[in-house]
Amino acid sequence: MKRVLATIGIVLGIIAAIIGIGFGTGYLNVGYTNTVGKAQQNANTNVFHSTQAYTDGAIADIAKVKLEYDQSADATARAGLVNYVRSSYPNLDPSLINNPIVRSWYQDIMDGSINN
Repeated sequence: MKRVLATIGIVLGIIAAIIGIGFGTGYLNVGYTNTVGKAQQNANTNVFHSTQAYTDGAIADIAKVKLEYDQSADATARAGLVNYVRSSYPNLDPSLINNPIVRSWYQDIMDGSINN
């Protein structure tokens, strides 16, 4: 019985030492960051994107870019503005945009009606 308890103690000691060395050297932290850490960051990002502050800021930015788009005569600049909106706000719900002109412009960009 003592031999079994000693063996269990040694095995637990070795496991504890491996875990301690893993955390001490940072290897286990890297694994944690690549798995659980990514999931936590994605959850935090999703929560942030559903906040009123993010939505209001996105709508204000899209309205500002729409004004720049309307005032620009340069086709390259206009294409850059369209690409900026498309890449910056790909998942914004258009129904949250109260201004019908900005909403329509945003929907046209997302639908591909505006490609320049």
